[in-house]
Amino acid sequence: MKRTLKRPALTIAASALGFGLVLSGCGGTDTPDDVEGQTGDPNVDAPTSDAPDQRPTTSTEDSGGETEGSGQGIGNIDVVETAIATAEGEGGTAMSIDSDDNGTWEVTTLDGETKFEYSVSADGSSIEATEEDSADTEDTEELGAADISLLEAINAVGEAHQGDLDDAELDTENGEVRYEISLQGERMDYLVDPSTGEVTEDSR
Repeated sequence: MKRTLKRPALTIAASALGFGLVLSGCGGTDTPDDVEGQTGDPNVDAPTSDAPDQRPTTSTEDSGGETEGSGQGIGNIDVVETAIATAEGEGGTAMSIDSDDNGTWEVTTLDGETKFEYSVSADGSSIEATEEDSADTEDTEELGAADISLLEAINAVGEAHQGDLDDAELDTENGEVRYEISLQGERMDYLVDPSTGEVTEDSR
């Protein structure tokens, strides 16, 4: 009688081993060198984004292209400033300026106890005539009550209104000292507080 060997267990084990080797050959993990475009350096291979920068920016201009807070301005302020500076260069502090029909300027200054009235050229650069008079008590008190200058008061009006200056003066009305400023072609005066620079409107 022949003896038959039992080999099923060994056959199954060998088959399982061969199948495992086939799987390991097909499903192996690629190394960094196997991936196109990768260098193996984490700083170089870090993902990038084409999304736009969303960080906030700061702008000093409004949507209209103008810097916020800028005033309209006095159209002839350069000439006005020059005329006042020319008169004050002779001595004293300007209390009024008035445009004449011939294009020249009349500027009044107070220097101590003396009041000067200057006729200044149209471009504001030279004195054409001078008149001198004694200052009265009201003139002295008005100038003493003013914390801002005539030019500063004019510029305060220009912060909110546009036009060429017609005249401006430091005056007293009903016991109240204020600057009275008028622009050409307008039917109102602008009153400026000589201490705070606050501007109010007053119909003529």
